[in-house]
Formats: sequence, C-alpha cells, structure tokens
Amino acid sequence: RAKYSIMAYVNSDIILSDSILASIESVSKRFDKFLLVGHRWDIDIDEKVNFNNKKQIINFWKIAKSISVQHRCTGIDYFVFNKDLWKSIPDFIIGRPGFDNWLVWKARRKLIPVVDASEEMIVVHQNHHFNFHNLKVDPKTNPEEEGESNKKIHGGKTLNILDSTYKLEGNSVKKKNNKEFKV
Repeated sequence: RAKYSIMAYVNSDIILSDSILASIESVSKRFDKFLLVGHRWDIDIDEKVNFNNKKQIINFWKIAKSISVQHRCTGIDYFVFNKDLWKSIPDFIIGRPGFDNWLVWKARRKLIPVVDASEEMIVVHQNHHFNFHNLKVDPKTNPEEEGESNKKIHGGKTLNILDSTYKLEGNSVKKKNNKEFKV
C-alpha cells in the first residue's frame, strides 16, 4: 500500500543522520531493486537532544562519532528496499533475533544486490534497558521464546552485513571483490 517505490524499516531506538537520503539516492540510481543495510553504532544517551537546534545536532554527531561502539555484523536495525522486493515474509517476530538476517539471506537468494552502507551512513542505536514486554535481558544476546520462534522459522537460512555483495563509498556503489562475503 505504500505510495513510493522505495521503503525503509528502521527500529524505533535508532537515530539516523541526514546522510541516509544521499545514500538511498546513490543506490537507487545504480539498481532497480536492492536491499540497503549497514552497521549501527551503540551509545548511551543521557540527555535530550533537540534535533531542531543546529548546534545540538552538530554536537550530538561529534560525540556519537567519538564514543559510540560499532555493533556486531549480525544486528541489522535498518533496511531500505524496493516495496516489491519480497512477495511475502514469514511470520517472524520483528525486533527479535533472526528476522533481519533472513531478509539478507532471501535477497541474496533472489540475486538482489545487498549494499552495505556502513561507511557512509551514520546510524546510532540508543542503548536501553529491556524492562518492557516482559523481557528480562537483551533478546539479541540471550534469546527468549520469541527469538527461538524466529530460529524455527528461518531454519538457519540467515546472512549478515558482511555478506553484502556491494558497498557504498561516497556517492559510488562498488562491488565487493574480497572474501568478506559468502558466494
């Protein structure tokens, strides 16, 4: 039902910089169909940031670049894709381990370019507790029932950011020629 041909899914604890628009434009000029993913950078945020205040925005990104920690390649908190990329998606529990990695696997299986935008897009994850939805611990590191449900659904058919076939460098999309990804 989406109006536009390019869609994005972003977890609610993610802060995107304005570089996302240029990244999407570069990739959509190169490919008719694609899946754009990338690393997130984890950071503790203790104060409110007024994103309408240019000075606070500049300061926020300066701090984020200096103290955030890159998350491992299996955790993917944003996807940009063509709205008709998947005809159907299994009944995964979104936000729990495995659903994101299946999306990368499925795109690769369909020979759709998977583009890693980690070097160009600054994507910050706000560290937080898990005292909601009856969770006791981080479901990414200690999967509970919902994570196990996703595991049964994907049956090990998962890939991660390192399995991308292309990477975004500046305004260019380049084929990955190293052995960083699976064939």
